[in-house]
Amino acid sequence: MSGIDNAKKGMGWKAQNERAACRNCKRAEFEKPISVDRAPSLRCTPGGFYTQPYAICDQWADWVGVRG
Repeated sequence: MSGIDNAKKGMGWKAQNERAACRNCKRAEFEKPISVDRAPSLRCTPGGFYTQPYAICDQWADWVGVRG
């Protein structure tokens, strides 16, 4: 491991795709885009609303069994 990798590991550093967010919540669902020009929509199942992938709520950790 390089010095940078060791520093990141020691800090508990996480890349964006490893951080808690709606996009990796088990209860969020991606819906197919309505056209090829649009990205898939992300829907919060418990809340019943559309959300942004990098949004987060207080219940996310409980939904996937992670404490932190």
